[in-house]
Amino acid sequence: MVIPRKATLTLAQTIKWQRRIIRHDHWVIRTAKRHKIDIVRWHKAQLIWTTKELKQSLARLVIFPAHHALWMCIHSHEGDWDDNDSGGNGHYGGLQMHPGWGYGTSYYANQDSQAVQERAAENGYAASNYSKVWLMGQWYHPECLIYS
Repeated sequence: MVIPRKATLTLAQTIKWQRRIIRHDHWVIRTAKRHKIDIVRWHKAQLIWTTKELKQSLARLVIFPAHHALWMCIHSHEGDWDDNDSGGNGHYGGLQMHPGWGYGTSYYANQDSQAVQERAAENGYAASNYSKVWLMGQWYHPECLIYS
């Protein structure tokens, strides 16, 4: 999984500065001890919240393959991502792959997430050396070639 470097640095720097503020709160007015304790507590709570938010956002982060627009165009002509052989033709998932299609899917593609199905299609496309002939042999949707 690739995380955008700028986003990672920004969150990491926020956590670093919050930790530094908790340890070195020299800018707090020393005469009001009650306020100092409240500010330190607030910064500790803020650090906990920021760290928790970072973990949750990384868990939700899904990186789609390079030809995401192509796969979405093909998907618009095919079934749902969890389609269980709706046409009765032995094809499953959002890109209508046959059982055991390979390139990283489960035996039945409808058991995989959208990202896994797209990644498998991308792997197949890459294995064909990004051949438009292979692409049209798998999914004949010429209008989607503009995204390839």
